[in-house]
Amino acid sequence: MDIKHFFKLKLQEYFKNRLKVPLNTFRKDFDSDNFENVALLFPVRGKTDMDLLRNVVRKAKKDSLKITVLVFSYTIEMPDLITDRNLFIFNADSFNYKWQPNDDLRQWLEKRKFDLLINFDFNGLFELKNLHNLINAGFKIANQNKNLHNFCDLTINIDMNKINWEAFYTLAIRNLQMLKIKKNDTRNRSSDSNTL
Repeated sequence: MDIKHFFKLKLQEYFKNRLKVPLNTFRKDFDSDNFENVALLFPVRGKTDMDLLRNVVRKAKKDSLKITVLVFSYTIEMPDLITDRNLFIFNADSFNYKWQPNDDLRQWLEKRKFDLLINFDFNGLFELKNLHNLINAGFKIANQNKNLHNFCDLTINIDMNKINWEAFYTLAIRNLQMLKIKKNDTRNRSSDSNTL
């Protein structure tokens, strides 16, 4: 470990408990019927995670969603990349010592707008938490984690011993469909009350 990475690690440890992230405000007029542009945020450690990511992307494409895949890589080199224009990879060098994205990454994220964000980070990494907060999405879904529950519109509680990205994606889409049914049910009830 060179001196640069040593100091970066020490500064990160120092600021870990002092980190304050602003609360996210949510759009109240979000319409679950019209989400098309979906962002998927993944932490990737190597080839096995990339294979799992591919399975989720295939499943999302079967659902006819326009997806953008955002990957946080633990390593600088990514093995066996997906050749896709909608895949964007970030690593630790894209962040400063307080886990905040560098200016280039921050500006790039601010230009993008998504209807839905599904965060596949189950450990609550600070880098991914900050990315999660900066991504401009109408509706955000993540694992029920003490680091992320204040920043999401919907959290899903999964067993940490049985982490499966494909199953998490399926649960997220199913929960969105249930919210849509509930929303339509309340609309029908209000129209029935007007006819009496």
